[in-house]
Amino acid sequence: MDLMSVASSGNVMMTNAAVSPAGRLFANFPRWTEVPTPSVGEAAPEGGFRPFPGGDWNEWRPGLPPGDRFVCTHGLHADRDNNL
Repeated sequence: MDLMSVASSGNVMMTNAAVSPAGRLFANFPRWTEVPTPSVGEAAPEGGFRPFPGGDWNEWRPGLPPGDRFVCTHGLHADRDNNL
């Protein structure tokens, strides 16, 4: 089996990945540095990652309330029903 790159996180450390049964690739990016990054991203066709699920979920920064945002994710799982 040959390996192929489907997405790159550039200079941001990715700590976990999950692939859904539908073939969607998700990754999480803990906020360990000052580099702005989404906490959860979905691989985009152009090879990078876009924030998932979008909206304010990935917009947490110090000083913002954490109750309705991803702050620092450390794990992902895609189940057989395509739930992340």
